[in-house]
Amino acid sequence: MSIQRIVLNINGVDREILCEPEKDSLADVVRRLGLTGTKVGCGTGHCGACSLLLDGEVTRSCVKKMKQVKAYAKVETIEGIGSAERLHPLQRAFMTYASVQCGFCSPGFIMSAKGLLMRNPDPTREEVREWFTRHGNVCRCTGYKPIVDAVMEAAAVMRGEKAMEAIRLVRNDTGCCPDTGSASGSRSHHVVGMATLDAASKLLAAMRKEDGTYRTWREMRDAGIPTRYRGVHTAEWSDIDPDTGHGYGAIAQNYVLFMAEVAVEAATGRTRVLGATIVADVGVIGSRQAVLGQAWGGFSHSIGFALSENYEDMKKHATMRGAGVPRCNDVPDTFNVLFHETYRENGPHGSTGCAKGFQSAGHVSILNAIADAVGVRVATLPVTPEKLKAAMTAKAAGVPYGQEPWDLGCSLYERLAFLKARHAGKGKG
Repeated sequence: MSIQRIVLNINGVDREILCEPEKDSLADVVRRLGLTGTKVGCGTGHCGACSLLLDGEVTRSCVKKMKQVKAYAKVETIEGIGSAERLHPLQRAFMTYASVQCGFCSPGFIMSAKGLLMRNPDPTREEVREWFTRHGNVCRCTGYKPIVDAVMEAAAVMRGEKAMEAIRLVRNDTGCCPDTGSASGSRSHHVVGMATLDAASKLLAAMRKEDGTYRTWREMRDAGIPTRYRGVHTAEWSDIDPDTGHGYGAIAQNYVLFMAEVAVEAATGRTRVLGATIVADVGVIGSRQAVLGQAWGGFSHSIGFALSENYEDMKKHATMRGAGVPRCNDVPDTFNVLFHETYRENGPHGSTGCAKGFQSAGHVSILNAIADAVGVRVATLPVTPEKLKAAMTAKAAGVPYGQEPWDLGCSLYERLAFLKARHAGKGKG
């Protein structure tokens, strides 16, 4: 392929670049310039992580070939709308409303939202959701609600109706972050949290003077006192009965109740989740917004599990769209999350991990709501409109429609009886 020279106006500056127009995408070009805030997730234009503004239009840059981009076109990326010292209202709102979890999709959402507010400075929540759905912005973590909250707040600030509290962004060096090992999720919350508290208590003890005041870093250095301490924590949880398998078996215990409200279209079997109430005991809550994000995100997963997601066909289901990952309009805006806080003796500051609980049974609450709505219980996931309509038709005709029992092998107690019998036989010999 021939390499061509083209000039683009990128974040307000004319930049001369070299590219292969037939091969290179716009995402390739901006990332080669070091503008890596433009993420490439799916590479097929299905997730929106690569969204930027091209001549003011929201564009999924991973599928925008350079042959389609005109010379001197105006390109705006996440790096061009704000800095650590002068954050854009959208960036500040995303921080305030905990609209970022893993963060991979956030630049695409912010650029997409900027495109919306350029056209409609006073959108409704429904219009924000429709915009993100239409432009293919997908978030797997947040459940979308805090993202919509952030856009609504930023819009009000940009209209001059609100003043957002100033945020001082302090960026830490992830290269200096300690290696916490292979544990993840709730286990890391416990083990890393307790190890961090151990290290902090050692540091505070070293800083403390006899009169109760504390040394500065310079005083510690001049006195030859170490300023770096290693935190250690080992978690043991041994209440699993090795013979019966009974017990909790995990250091992080979540207790969550889900209640879903759905609407079923009788003519087609199409189900829409209207809202949910979630009651949770996940220990003492530190960051309420972060835990709410876990609740909203976990329930958005549940909607996918229950109604749309399928990963059986590795070709058909290999993309977010093909797999049925919920879009913004698929997840309701109405969530009622109630917390009952119980102090956890073995958790950092009485807390425990929460992500697993919020992913555990929301899909079952949706199945229960469907059964309450139309009197049909479908046991195989996902409950597609075709599957539910077929079950409703079968029930109306008096034809059995239930799922045959799965053959999962022997049950635990059957296996135990077998082992005991075999052991008794060996003893007799």
